[in-house]
Amino acid sequence: VLAFEATDAGTRAVALQAHAAAQHERQRSVRLHEIRNTTIALGMLRSQVAALATGDYVAQWDDDDVYHPSRITWSVGALLCSHAHALVLDAWVAVDYTLGLAYESTRYDYEGSIVARAASVRDDCYPAHLSSREDTACVKKLRAAGKLASMHAPHLYYYSAHGNNTFGSDHFLLMARQASMAWKVQQDGRHRRALRPPQYERLTWFFDALAQSAEKALLAAADGPGFAQ
Repeated sequence: VLAFEATDAGTRAVALQAHAAAQHERQRSVRLHEIRNTTIALGMLRSQVAALATGDYVAQWDDDDVYHPSRITWSVGALLCSHAHALVLDAWVAVDYTLGLAYESTRYDYEGSIVARAASVRDDCYPAHLSSREDTACVKKLRAAGKLASMHAPHLYYYSAHGNNTFGSDHFLLMARQASMAWKVQQDGRHRRALRPPQYERLTWFFDALAQSAEKALLAAADGPGFAQ
């Protein structure tokens, strides 16, 4: 399910291309959800999108982050082994483009990485009135009910801080300062460790190359033989 605001022409164009490519390949189903009411809270929107999903499992997949190709495979496998209703990563790597650094952050239920049985996050898991920390509230609810499992695999998820995130620059500046303390335990219980500059440079180079490759693949699929414009 691809959700996008009706006024976001760029994302809308990519969503339409993905939908057309999927129809041409006939190997996967892509459903589009155009958001016309841009004042709707993010909590309500996540519930709506989860309700549109037709599979047994759902995964939060924010389009400004980068994921390992096996993220879904490994996460669903771990979820099945755990017999829980949902699973999150307890660590991920944050890449801050505005500050020019990357750091690993651990010992936390990273809500953005959630993979869950669809029924467990529909209805009231996401508070309908919240436009920030709505996924945190859902994960805390699942944890309190004993329905949440976690997995340590930080290489599966790369969070992008690009200056237009839900949280402001002060939040990420604090995260970066804590990361420079090299695994010192923070007040929220997390550990953070800054990656070396060459590691940051390799990550950003790879992500840029990946984005270009993905765009070319998407356009190639849409322009393939038998594709109806």
